[in-house]
Amino acid sequence: MSHSIIEIKIRGYHIDAFGVVNHGWFVRFFEEARWAYLDERPALRDGLQSAGVAHSVVSLHVEYKHPVRLGNLLGIKTRVNRAGRRSITFEQEAYIIPGQETAVIAQVTNVFFRTRWGEVVEVDDGVFDPWPELNELTENGRLGSRE
Repeated sequence: MSHSIIEIKIRGYHIDAFGVVNHGWFVRFFEEARWAYLDERPALRDGLQSAGVAHSVVSLHVEYKHPVRLGNLLGIKTRVNRAGRRSITFEQEAYIIPGQETAVIAQVTNVFFRTRWGEVVEVDDGVFDPWPELNELTENGRLGSRE
């Protein structure tokens, strides 16, 4: 499984005075989707936890493509698409169901660190062995296919 998908129903509290989802909600939606991505990989999630490794967002780039309104159902697709020596970037897409019209795209870069010492964990550290998507990375650090 190279990606994860969650669905979120847009409620009244997501909507701003202009009748669309306030931009701040997408940060929360994408965070929820990244946690779901890890939940779907229990060996990785549990291995990180037992090794005392946490993760933190260090960069977030968001592009808004189409307004999202009350009652819309959003699909949020998450996949890892880049691994640097000390960071991993997730590509996330929020799309409106049905029709899969892209509403928002995000590139979210995380670092993983040991909570006890605060040191950053490098991507080639054995703690990431249960993460098959990292094994699919090409020489330039990007996944070969865009599923």
